[in-house]
Amino acid sequence: MQLLSYLKETIFYIDPLSIIYCTHPSNFCEYTQFGLDRNHPHAGRNRGYFKEDEEGKIKIIDTEWDVPGIKFEKLPEYIGLYNHYHGKENWRDSEFAFRIAEWLKSDSIKKNFNKNDNRWKTSQFNIRLAKYIESNLTSTEKQVRKIIIERENEINELFNNILKKGVLPCNSKGNIEENFINNISINLGSDLKIFFNNRGQHRLSIAKIIKLKKIPVKISVIKNILTFEKFVLVYKEKNYFETK
Repeated sequence: MQLLSYLKETIFYIDPLSIIYCTHPSNFCEYTQFGLDRNHPHAGRNRGYFKEDEEGKIKIIDTEWDVPGIKFEKLPEYIGLYNHYHGKENWRDSEFAFRIAEWLKSDSIKKNFNKNDNRWKTSQFNIRLAKYIESNLTSTEKQVRKIIIERENEINELFNNILKKGVLPCNSKGNIEENFINNISINLGSDLKIFFNNRGQHRLSIAKIIKLKKIPVKISVIKNILTFEKFVLVYKEKNYFETK
């Protein structure tokens, strides 16, 4: 594995419809959802991903990781948001909401909980959730249902904000929630194949659902330099490429 030394915290703008597949869960990936915790809400379908570099640099990994995984629109995260937006099913009754509820009530989250882990500070939902877990307020059906309904209200607010302003880039230095690492994360394979990595499921889902033309993303992994250079040329011509 190498790191691109001349790019750091670079934001790219791409068409959300160009992200069709998740990264395939294979031994070439650093992690897989099933390998980490099959009870985790985001492990509803298995997929692979790479850890983002903390300094915002792009990793070069020239192995056979770049084959299609599950289609992004087959993920419970996307389906729950799609059905909610189109009035087919309230988000609180979705498979993904059910997975969150079961995860909160399980021993898994309590055993692995560490309030000092920065992952609990990357969104208002996680910040609030950490307080509930720390205060032992995730044990009963009533407590968990309250959390799910609060999350549904946040999702409605997220839809409204993106409808008004689009998906905004994260580039704050002083706020973990708005830090660069929290941008929607993609991997770039050969032949300009784009794969969802692991961050920004809800923002990407909403962008697809409401048919946004462009969204800001960060690239976590590229197959090789030649592919990356081709990507830059293509997206410059489309006016879908900017740097910070």
